[in-house]
Amino acid sequence: MTVHPEADIASRGTGIKRDRPVGRAGGVINKNPTVVMLAPGFQRMSGRVLIVDGCGVQAPKGCIYAAMAFPAGVEALNMWSRTRSVKRSKASEETRYQGRGDS
Repeated sequence: MTVHPEADIASRGTGIKRDRPVGRAGGVINKNPTVVMLAPGFQRMSGRVLIVDGCGVQAPKGCIYAAMAFPAGVEALNMWSRTRSVKRSKASEETRYQGRGDS
């Protein structure tokens, strides 16, 4: 029963000490600030599920995974949509400037 609070304290300490993203994940997080909003929510949900499980209550894992997968899926679609719109705007700018230089 004491493993859960110790794990929570250790994970929070690690998160506070290492407050900036490292490597490739850092680029994704810096480009998509909404990911920064999702991550603490996932951590809180996971922590609460661990506490509930530690108290002996069976939490329905399927509901929890679905609750975590839905916003992650929405954010993945948002990221995909943003990259497509940026590519389209760059392509339209290139064609616009190409037409002006030929005359």
